[in-house]
Amino acid sequence: MSVATYLRNLGLHYKPKGIFDADAVMEMSKVNSDLGRLGGLLKMWLTNNDGWQALAKEQELPNIHTLLHNIQAIQDLLLETVQKF
Repeated sequence: MSVATYLRNLGLHYKPKGIFDADAVMEMSKVNSDLGRLGGLLKMWLTNNDGWQALAKEQELPNIHTLLHNIQAIQDLLLETVQKF
């Protein structure tokens, strides 16, 4: 778009689009916050003696690995989305 066209459009109450989508940024921020809370809950569970006892029995070990894998996948997806902007 030429400068003259841009200035004419502004004079006609054209609202230029932003470089990033504010709604998308808010959504990614919420996902990142959810991941942080999930990591905090996992840490709290692991620091609890009952959590360690369950790990020692290896009953919950596959669940922990699955959870960590899912967290990593969501983090990777979030990073890819952010890099598009």
